[in-house]
Amino acid sequence: MFAVRSGVDYEDALVHLSTLLKGAFATNLKALELAKGTCRDLLLSNDHGLDSAKAVVEALLDGVERQQLAGRKAASSLAIGDSDRYP
Repeated sequence: MFAVRSGVDYEDALVHLSTLLKGAFATNLKALELAKGTCRDLLLSNDHGLDSAKAVVEALLDGVERQQLAGRKAASSLAIGDSDRYP
């Protein structure tokens, strides 16, 4: 059973969502191989929606990574500044 916990780390949630989207892509791709006509058109539309969702998740994960790198740079520059100030 799937349940969303309150207070879950948003980066972990995005990584999990990315994994779920990979499964949905694989399922949709297999269905596209077998489908014809209107059903195929609907699956192509679904593929577009999945691709859009994937782009949003990737952009959010990239933003998390940039924030983490900026935080590390700020912390290391503070540490360097502190050591210069206090021998």
